[in-house]
Amino acid sequence: MRRFNSPARGLLGATASFQRDPTETDPDTLVNAVNNAIDREQTLQSRGEAADSVLDSVSLPAALTVSERESLPQPLPLGTNTRVGITVANAGDEPATAVELTVDASGGVSVDGGPEQLGSIDGGDQVTTELGFAVRSPGTATLEFTASGDNVSQSNATVSVAVVGKGELVDTIVEDLERLRSVLGSLDTRLARPLKKKLDTAERNLDNARRFIGRGRGKQANTQLTAATRVLGAFLNAVEARSGDASSQSSGGNSSGGNGNGSDGTNPGDGNRLPSDTATALDSQATSLIDHLSVAIDARIESS
Repeated sequence: MRRFNSPARGLLGATASFQRDPTETDPDTLVNAVNNAIDREQTLQSRGEAADSVLDSVSLPAALTVSERESLPQPLPLGTNTRVGITVANAGDEPATAVELTVDASGGVSVDGGPEQLGSIDGGDQVTTELGFAVRSPGTATLEFTASGDNVSQSNATVSVAVVGKGELVDTIVEDLERLRSVLGSLDTRLARPLKKKLDTAERNLDNARRFIGRGRGKQANTQLTAATRVLGAFLNAVEARSGDASSQSSGGNSSGGNGNGSDGTNPGDGNRLPSDTATALDSQATSLIDHLSVAIDARIESS
């Protein structure tokens, strides 16, 4: 049987080819969703800008902080006068007005003068002032610094420091001298002997100083402490003379002909030279001893 293609049937087929898949999103719906997302983003951005503007317009009230400019020496020598630098800062935006710094001292320390008037401190600024005080008795001294103002809450900082007399300082120096002597233990005898002799002399000076301190004779004790200081200065000079690189020692007239095979750049066969690490340790410890002796000389003898 012959088959015929109906025009109507063809038209229906063409029409069917343009029908939308029911699972696809309607273009108008998609456009509306995008526009809504853009509107929400713009709204959030506007709110964020408004919040930033509010924060920028907020001014933080004045807020004081108190701190040491530099730490006090530990320990403090008895009978001395010293000064401490105190910094008062304003961590807020508003100025702090009529700022005053007071000190409450205890433990044998007395403060020179009355409260410090610092005036007005602008936001973000700071003021540093120095306060003097006298160390009058051994023990633990406590200093409490308080900053206050007309429009700000007060702020505090507390510092505690040991106060020791001449005798206790000398006892510590004797212990440090023994530690310095121990560094010489590993050296060749020829090299160590002249250095040990200087330490022996310094030790005798310290023993004499101890005896004078026990009798309450501060002037004579200081004479012995000054002598020990000079001996340790000579010790430092001797250390320096026996340190340095092998080439400089050779050019200075050393006829030993060392080849500088030591791992630290020294000639292991040269008994007149110090290894660099040993020289550094000796120099550091002897310098520290001299500094401590200076403090002990200034200190007063403890009352019995």
